[in-house]
Amino acid sequence: MVTIKTTAYFEAAHRQLGDEQKCGFLHGHNWRVDFKLEGVVTNPLGYLINFSELKSLVKQYDHQVLLFEHDPLAASLEQLGQRVFRLPLNPTCENLATIIVKNIHDIILVENVCYISVTVWENHESYASDYWMR
Repeated sequence: MVTIKTTAYFEAAHRQLGDEQKCGFLHGHNWRVDFKLEGVVTNPLGYLINFSELKSLVKQYDHQVLLFEHDPLAASLEQLGQRVFRLPLNPTCENLATIIVKNIHDIILVENVCYISVTVWENHESYASDYWMR
């Protein structure tokens, strides 16, 4: 059993639809995503999974405006030529961690992986984590 860890970064704006406090306003972050996977190496190259596969899941958010798919602001920004990434949930750290874990599980999970952990940081002191375990 091996453990791998890697980190990816992206810059993006977001807002929480329905939040009447400051996070309800459009604002941006320099996001950090920490990945941790555990499993048995079966790949002939010696990888549990290629780090670039994990990082590609985060690259899609870079320099986008992350919005809940039902946010009325999305259509307006798209009409103005802005890059909007619509998400099935409000783009909180918690929801992004859950979405990324699900994407790893659904898109690139290999049978030899038994644990996935994702931590999403929106700044140097605030983060949320989610995990999946077989």
